[in-house]
Amino acid sequence: MDMSALGINSMEDLLTYFLGPVETLSDAELEIRVRVLSKKLLPLKILVPIFLVVAFAGFFFGVIGLGFLQGFLLAVLFLLVSGALFVRMYSLRMEVKRLLGHNAVRAALDKAFELSEYSPVRFIEWEQIRAAELIDRNWNSCSGSDFVQGKYRNVSFTLSDIRLMRHRHDADGSQSKKTVFKGQWLIVDINRNLTDSLCIRERKARKRGVKSDLETENAIFNGRFQVVATDPHAASDIVTPHFMDYIVNRDAKAKTRVLMKFMGHRVHIALDSKRDLFEASEKKILSGMTVAQFREQIGQEVRYITEMIDELLLNEYLFR
Repeated sequence: MDMSALGINSMEDLLTYFLGPVETLSDAELEIRVRVLSKKLLPLKILVPIFLVVAFAGFFFGVIGLGFLQGFLLAVLFLLVSGALFVRMYSLRMEVKRLLGHNAVRAALDKAFELSEYSPVRFIEWEQIRAAELIDRNWNSCSGSDFVQGKYRNVSFTLSDIRLMRHRHDADGSQSKKTVFKGQWLIVDINRNLTDSLCIRERKARKRGVKSDLETENAIFNGRFQVVATDPHAASDIVTPHFMDYIVNRDAKAKTRVLMKFMGHRVHIALDSKRDLFEASEKKILSGMTVAQFREQIGQEVRYITEMIDELLLNEYLFR
């Protein structure tokens, strides 16, 4: 089926086709709507995994008690029910995300940035993530949300939530998956085209002893971060004492693993925060979270991003 013939050229188009256009609501209407949707979501979050377990159990015990064919059909039935419930759960989540994005997030982003594009369901293309070589190559699935593109203080940037997964099929037929990275990916354009690359990674606990290409006078920075540079002398123009103090202090406050890659005319900043931006959980919504409180949360998250770009702008080597 040619989706473009139906006017479907993106995820937003697909969601609009199935869920309808996003409504513009007042704060009071928005609070009521997302609360109702969240109430519908809660039982589905419980039922979906239950029916998956029941499907496998049904197959196993059905084969023993009824025979292979009957057990297989029983498992298929429960899998179909689980699939239908999952589709319903996903559509409700997307409806909440679209409503909040359209009625609250976009306005907050417009205030902070010269916004050229915002999509609650798109994300930075996986090719750009792979090319930065910030995350170990042991991931084979990329997803995300909240794609933001625009300018801040006349500096172009791209931002989105990113989740990198490793899906593995074992020889015995079993499958496993692991989250390799979950957080924010920020790409900032700089005024210099760097001929050498520079990578700054916060060390994992088990890799504290790994040496850096650049040893600085900041012992805390040296102990917490590894610097990989093709030209250590050029790297010292970027890793200034002020920058080291900022990244150490910011890292401690945010409790987020920070990874940075300076390459070409861009800086990639990966924040392994284990959460998504611009999200309101069903628990918070059902506990009485107001739209005003949600906007305050968005403002704090936006400030975290703008402060990071502000810090980069202080470096005359990058922005001359």
